[in-house]
Amino acid sequence: MSFLTMITLIVILAVTPLEQRQGYSALLVIPLAGMLIVGSFSLLFDRSEHLPSTPSQPRISSAVYSHSCDCVWASTVFGDLALGKTAGLQFRRMHVQKNVDGTQWQGSEQASVASDAFVAKPTCACCLDDFHPSSQVAVLPCGHIFHEDCIAH
Repeated sequence: MSFLTMITLIVILAVTPLEQRQGYSALLVIPLAGMLIVGSFSLLFDRSEHLPSTPSQPRISSAVYSHSCDCVWASTVFGDLALGKTAGLQFRRMHVQKNVDGTQWQGSEQASVASDAFVAKPTCACCLDDFHPSSQVAVLPCGHIFHEDCIAH
């Protein structure tokens, strides 16, 4: 039976007076059970149609998969920021290289950024860990501070 038949039976049952509904419950249960059985068999025996016919792909090597981007941040220790030592921050363009083996970054030329306001919150918004005085942090030009590892990933 189809879905439309089930809807029709439910509507008939809804408009039938309560005193005359005794035989109608079987009309709903039998088609519903039939639909469940047919659906179960179709799921069990038709799975091969939906599976990919190609063999599984091998793991992508690090030589093939890589992603790189250039970002700007000032690298410093959180303890210096907590003490207010922000005058010596040097923003650099960082080349971030990501591949299967991990993430590496390297600072290149200095970037000119006009930003004096820093949001020195005690917690990294990426990993939600508290900064320690010795934590290596990245100060973004917008003034937000993150762990260097977090911002590079």
